[in-house]
Amino acid sequence: MSNVRTWLAEKSEEEREQFLGEAPRLCLEGGRIQKLCRLLRDFDFIEAKINHPQLGLQRLIDDYELINDLRILNHPDYNLEKAKVLKLIQGGLRLSAHILAEDKTQLAAQLWGRLQGFERTDIQALLRQCKQRQVSPWLQPQTPSLTPPDGRLVSTLIGHDGWITSVAVTPDRKQLISGSSDNTVKVWNLTTGAEILTFTGHSAPVNTVAITPDGKRVISGSSDNTVKVWNLTTGAEILTFTGHSSPVTSVAITFDGKRVISASIVDPIKVWDLESGKEEFTLIGHTDLIRSVTVTSFNCMISASDDSTIIGWDLEEGKKLFWLSNDPYPNSEESSPRKVYVIAVSSDSKWLFFDYDEIINVWNLETQEAAFLLRGHSDSIVTLAVTPDGKRLISASLDKTLKVWDLKSGKELFSLNGHNELICALTITSDSKQIICGSKDKTIKVWNLDLKSEDFNFTIYNKPVTTLATTSN
Repeated sequence: MSNVRTWLAEKSEEEREQFLGEAPRLCLEGGRIQKLCRLLRDFDFIEAKINHPQLGLQRLIDDYELINDLRILNHPDYNLEKAKVLKLIQGGLRLSAHILAEDKTQLAAQLWGRLQGFERTDIQALLRQCKQRQVSPWLQPQTPSLTPPDGRLVSTLIGHDGWITSVAVTPDRKQLISGSSDNTVKVWNLTTGAEILTFTGHSAPVNTVAITPDGKRVISGSSDNTVKVWNLTTGAEILTFTGHSSPVTSVAITFDGKRVISASIVDPIKVWDLESGKEEFTLIGHTDLIRSVTVTSFNCMISASDDSTIIGWDLEEGKKLFWLSNDPYPNSEESSPRKVYVIAVSSDSKWLFFDYDEIINVWNLETQEAAFLLRGHSDSIVTLAVTPDGKRLISASLDKTLKVWDLKSGKELFSLNGHNELICALTITSDSKQIICGSKDKTIKVWNLDLKSEDFNFTIYNKPVTTLATTSN
């Protein structure tokens, strides 16, 4: 047995908990950087902490964040290669979190399947230790058959009991907010994937969420016909807007953070004062279900509807600024307007994006003219998001894929596949580096949009693909 396993076997439960919970932090504070690195790549320590009822996987994943502490980065014993190994192990654990939450005995198989492609000595030593510790038959992947931690998928978050209907990220990129058909809103640590809070005030599915520009409040709209305002720090419900008589389908917040716009199935669009909770006015113009609302930087709100129209509204006077028909082939034999399910606007408020079945329409809002079409999905578009830097558009479709488009060339850059069911929700971090999507499969996935080669400059095995082998040791 390793020193860690032997030591733990001889100690009391209280001593084991103290060691597993505090040893990494104490190593950092004591300047014992090499010991900290050894602990975090020791399978016995990893396994013991994951299986401890008071600690668990999330506390372990948090331990790896210590390698980013300035006390380590400036320490004479700091070794970049060792730090990269720990980053890979943390990434492997984060990718495996949704599996280990259901079955902790899968730890060895998950690490083997995700890490065996890396030739680094410390990684291979960890994998040998994994194999040595297995005392009963287990599935040992013979190839790097699971998603490795150097790719675009960062993590899979589980915790909701229903569809993920909406997602939003705080401006500082530290927290993720999700709404679900399980009637709840959850707050997650975006770095570690830990669930922080659950808001439980709605009595029906939560269809939409948004975050105020100051990152302090969450707005949620629900099929219980209400819009709620929550304190993001405490989880306390601050206000409830009760003017709708049908399910709320979409909410948006003005750039100055003073107003909330909400749309519902049959009601007019409502504009609310966020501080007082009073309804300021309604916007009447659509003749069918309003699917989506968004705001622009010039005090304009845009709404999309099943009546095949998109309307731009002046939020000061409540008047229409423009009206568009969802038809990429106007004045032609192919003319055939479609319902508008989703819209998105670029951060400079110049470009408007909306769906036409599996096609994405791109309009120039300054000239109010069609610009170009994006084709590539094989089924209808369900959600869209534009990177804050305005360079790329992300689309999700009934074909269960995410596509990333270059807005300068109009070309598809790449696709992402990972969900087993329909992707219902999509957002992008404020630095344009990560995509977060939620699905009918009850999971949230976090993806790297930008991958720098220097971040993951590792040598990978190129082994032939074989099947899983059942082994015992």
